[in-house]
Amino acid sequence: MILSTYQISQSLDSYNTSNGLNVDAEFTFIDTSSNAVSWYWTFDNGDNSTIQDPTTYYDLNGSYTVTQYAYGTVGCVDSASLEIVINTVEEDINKLIPNAISPNGDGNNDVWKLNLLIL
Repeated sequence: MILSTYQISQSLDSYNTSNGLNVDAEFTFIDTSSNAVSWYWTFDNGDNSTIQDPTTYYDLNGSYTVTQYAYGTVGCVDSASLEIVINTVEEDINKLIPNAISPNGDGNNDVWKLNLLIL
């Protein structure tokens, strides 16, 4: 009797995104496993999927660990993880642009000026 085994090999390094690593960007993850017959994905945002090439969104800035579990025909499982960091520039811009001026001569927000622009 010959017992055949199928090794599942994978790496999680492939995804597409609609507008970069920004809040509300659509991420489509691409399965690169070999010999898998089913999949389970966790996205660290409350969503999960059993689709081979799933899509998800991230609503908040932060660091998210995406994990893919690939299952073989005889129940073998392999997993791979990838960290996605969402850091929307909007958060930085809100710190750089004043929302009020205080023309009191103290040198802080006396005029409405964007210091990040060289004019």
